[in-house]
Amino acid sequence: MKSSAWLSAMTLSAMSLVALPGGASAQQRLEAQLIPDNFAAPDGAMRLIPIPKQQQSPAASACANAGGTYSAEARLAGCATLIDSGKWKGREIAWAYANRCIVYHAQGETQKAQANCDAAIQQDPGSWLAYQMRGEIAEKLGSPDKALADYDKAIEVGARNAAIFVNRGDIFLAGGHADRALADFNKAIELNDRSVLAYIGRGGAFVARGDADSAIADFGKVIELAPDKAIAWFDRGAAFFAKGENARAAQDFTQALRLDPSNAYAAIWRFLARARVGDGDAAKAELLAGSAKISRTAWPWPAAQLFLGDKDAGETLAAAKSPGDQCEAQFYLGEERLLKNARDESLAYFRKAAEICPRNFSEYFQALNELKPPVDAAPRTGEEPPKAETAPKADETKDPVAKP
Repeated sequence: MKSSAWLSAMTLSAMSLVALPGGASAQQRLEAQLIPDNFAAPDGAMRLIPIPKQQQSPAASACANAGGTYSAEARLAGCATLIDSGKWKGREIAWAYANRCIVYHAQGETQKAQANCDAAIQQDPGSWLAYQMRGEIAEKLGSPDKALADYDKAIEVGARNAAIFVNRGDIFLAGGHADRALADFNKAIELNDRSVLAYIGRGGAFVARGDADSAIADFGKVIELAPDKAIAWFDRGAAFFAKGENARAAQDFTQALRLDPSNAYAAIWRFLARARVGDGDAAKAELLAGSAKISRTAWPWPAAQLFLGDKDAGETLAAAKSPGDQCEAQFYLGEERLLKNARDESLAYFRKAAEICPRNFSEYFQALNELKPPVDAAPRTGEEPPKAETAPKADETKDPVAKP
């Protein structure tokens, strides 16, 4: 499962720039912008700079979605009126191209969106919004290097919003650069300390650095800000799972499943946590009972069937079609072997998962964790506790620290 950082940042699709063709100076136009702060509130609400209504034309208001009341069609019509008039050049019209890029991107019209962002940059090489939007488009198209270049340029020319640092942090994290990701998520939180996605991203960076406690704190902050977001409960559960706090992990996975009963991953990870601390048969029964609203025709249901005993390793791997599914299949096969006390067999699956998993998948992080040699670890369910090779001497049986 793509971890929270794991989930890409909210786009700027709802954001717009207000420029004021006619009746205002270029400086006034630049100052009269919506401040792009996608994370001003957990629901993504944005803060606006009040714009004197008498300074903007109806077309400009529509293009910029002033007040957030205009439809996509009205915005496109407003932007077209301004652009097609030929009255403005450079900075004074670049904002309209950038807004049209936003609308087309939200509609999935990728080529049109990119063409308009390109036009905005041609008109104004300092249009940070156009660079930021073009970066989002490149990221969506699976070109992280191009996205990174545009995000870097946007920041260079003045972008200062939480969204861009979250977006860039996600790319760094997916590329295995946890320290650089952490720096960007820190910057996003500095810009907006109520940024849900920034805390999710930073939690993922902490997980990647092996700092489960800090990750748990950040995911807890997300739960405080947005308690109805299942992903936050899942992510905190995964961090507890990494620490071996399986009971607390199971509680969080249960809450994630309550909020999103179709979340197969929450059901599977809850099974893993329960199976480690209790009766495997009871955990299976709970997995089956909790899967009523989970799709039985799509991945990762075949992984659930593996734990239920309905599929073997070969069938599970065959059902994993995409590279991400293959990554997850390797991890879950490792966990299945581990629950059967076949640690040596499990390690081969975990190594494969660590090799092929995207660097921002929960399964990648946990596979690395499973590959660590156990040090004074409590035995897993069904394992015999380690036995001393020789009996201790009489004076070694005394507790070296006096107890009250």
